[in-house]
Amino acid sequence: MESMDAKKFMSRLVKSSKQKAKLKVCPLCGKEQTSFCNSHSIPQFVLNNIAVNGKLLQFAALAAYKPMIEENLVDIEKGIKNSCTFQFICRECDSKLFSDYEDEISLCKLPTRRMMAEIDVKNSLLMLYKRLYELPMYESLAEILTTVDQGNAIEFKSYDVRDYYNDLSESMRIVAGEHSAGYKLLYWNVLPYKVPLACQTHLALEKTILGNRINDIYSNDPNYAIQNAHLCVFPLKDKTAIILFYPKRNKRYMALEREFNCLTEKAKLQYISYLIFSQTENFVLSPAISKELLQNTYLKLAAQESQGVPNMGFVPKGLAGIVKQYYIPISWKQVPNIFDLKYEIN
Repeated sequence: MESMDAKKFMSRLVKSSKQKAKLKVCPLCGKEQTSFCNSHSIPQFVLNNIAVNGKLLQFAALAAYKPMIEENLVDIEKGIKNSCTFQFICRECDSKLFSDYEDEISLCKLPTRRMMAEIDVKNSLLMLYKRLYELPMYESLAEILTTVDQGNAIEFKSYDVRDYYNDLSESMRIVAGEHSAGYKLLYWNVLPYKVPLACQTHLALEKTILGNRINDIYSNDPNYAIQNAHLCVFPLKDKTAIILFYPKRNKRYMALEREFNCLTEKAKLQYISYLIFSQTENFVLSPAISKELLQNTYLKLAAQESQGVPNMGFVPKGLAGIVKQYYIPISWKQVPNIFDLKYEIN
């Protein structure tokens, strides 16, 4: 398949999958909708702070293989309006629900329970949106990519949809003041300089820093629920807010908390840097980022891993177990610390 044909095919497949997954009502207020708001999964004002001429480098700028970039199969740069967006809720809910945390002054202060709940809601919405359209997309790809081992990906994604709806319900009750449950703040800091990255994401971690189990991500038990944490890196006008937390009900993260608290401040930032590049795709980079950092081999390899498996998790059919057994994932100590002062931008 020619490069342009491949790009058109994937574009049509994604568009068709999103159309199949499109809801008829807003999942927050329940009102019928004919179209949905173009929501930003990372606050737009944060994106403005690191953009250059209105442009941002996407996940693909770091993770895509060179031939994919050369053949224009992926978008390595987008404008602010098209970066980190999803269409899943109504405009009214989008404009009202996230006002506590989408505020530069508030982000310079210790996060409140309401702020963390709003972040939890936004992250759950994004993951629901992605999983709902990934289900029909993976079903279509399974018919085409017959040599790729997808394992139980489709079944697992249906479990994810159930779990994210449960997470959304819990966090919405906290936002509405109907639930006394809270969050455990693992890390919060406001650096006195601006880093070249913005991120807001949920984290479904498999292991702690020392390798102890948090989530059994390959569990075949339909009743097993993955527990999530949440991470935000928000570059402000001349500062950077970092927030890492988890819902108190997700007690599997208590071991990680104990290990994390034993790290030095520098090591904590190094570990958070690793989490961003190895555990999520929902980040953007400033075009002003250091070329040395953008071209770092360990950073690229970490970004290309999916739950400790290389090549974005796509491996030849029948070899998934072997790759998982023998491949050595990138260590958190190998990934550059993007919070290092030497990488700051103006």
